[in-house]
Amino acid sequence: MTYEPKSTTPRSRQRKRTEKAAVDLLDREVRLSRIGRESAISRLRRAKQPTVEAKRIIAQAKRRAVAGQARNAHDGIGHADVQELRVRLIRRDGGIWEPQASLLREIDVRLATRGMTPKEFHERAALVWAMPRALPRRTMQAEAPRWAPAAAVANAA
Repeated sequence: MTYEPKSTTPRSRQRKRTEKAAVDLLDREVRLSRIGRESAISRLRRAKQPTVEAKRIIAQAKRRAVAGQARNAHDGIGHADVQELRVRLIRRDGGIWEPQASLLREIDVRLATRGMTPKEFHERAALVWAMPRALPRRTMQAEAPRWAPAAAVANAA
């Protein structure tokens, strides 16, 4: 069942065909929520050229999906999760080593550009977490900065 909002002005047969073709194009190219589809159809009805407007709506929806806005809006994965992983690594290892830092940067960039599903994020976080320490515990304690509390360095091991 499709919802087609009613127009207040009479439309010609050609206009109806053009609008129907634009709605069909929209339905074929992108999957919109019910409210998003109703909004898109009302934009098509008001547009001077419905097919061109349908192509604009499709391009906007695809850009949002690529940017990760559509994928990350509901699953709660974001930069705060990457920051939390950094904090846990610092507490566990006493610092972040280069291989870990590069993977964390990669996750950050991926979240900002394409988005990530929760499964992808947890797989990469597990990979970062499973990396071995760069230095043994005794060396890490010996090289700890003076401002670092001894208990924090001991607990990091």
